[in-house]
Amino acid sequence: MSWLLIIPLMIVCLFLNIRVYLAMFIGIIAYFLFFSSVPIEIAVQRLIAPTQSPSLLAIPFFILLGTLMSYTGIAERILHIANVLVGKMRGGLGVANILVSTMMGGVSASNLADAAMLSRMMVPEMERKGYNRAFAAAITAGGSLVTPIIPPGIALIIYGLVPTSLSEKCLSPDWYLVCYAQSY
Repeated sequence: MSWLLIIPLMIVCLFLNIRVYLAMFIGIIAYFLFFSSVPIEIAVQRLIAPTQSPSLLAIPFFILLGTLMSYTGIAERILHIANVLVGKMRGGLGVANILVSTMMGGVSASNLADAAMLSRMMVPEMERKGYNRAFAAAITAGGSLVTPIIPPGIALIIYGLVPTSLSEKCLSPDWYLVCYAQSY
């Protein structure tokens, strides 16, 4: 019956324009304070302990790397390389968009960061070359879908942290190289 108090508390927090994660956190803390026999110190430790994995640090560092590449001009250099490789083809800028997305996917590991960076970089360039804005956005969004399957993707990092047997992990084609490199 504790949910009869916790759920309305979270809904009230949402109506007060408190962010969703804070509303959920307030609900969880209220549960541990009023309905649980577990001391609050242990409850907080149980909430924070799953995030203390060193492997999870790779995710914010990948996002930081993508941001640094965008601001330092490395992303433009990668775009130039892709444009040199396929720019003379018919629809070469669209193909270059997909190629840059693939290259950046292996570096940034995040399809959302990849799409955000390429939409800021490629869509205006494609519009200047005569592409329709919606078509350029569709190519950029479609190209970013390749990113999660290129190791080391964020989804693969989280998948690697799930406690399953190594043989199940090795069934994924992306993990053959990882399993081989680590001699599993």
